[in-house]
Amino acid sequence: MRTRRIAFTCPERKDQVARRAALSPRGGRPPAFDEERYKQRNVVERCFNRLKQFGG
Repeated sequence: MRTRRIAFTCPERKDQVARRAALSPRGGRPPAFDEERYKQRNVVERCFNRLKQFGG
């Protein structure tokens, strides 16, 4: 995805946050997460799923 410059839009898992915090006192750099983009992606994915379901 990075080579194609596609932004990652999934939220970070709780275990990843805890592991990063355990490795370093500062916690490292968290990945960027855009909640609005995540909502829009969900709408698009549901639309494609409906099209697949009724497409035959």
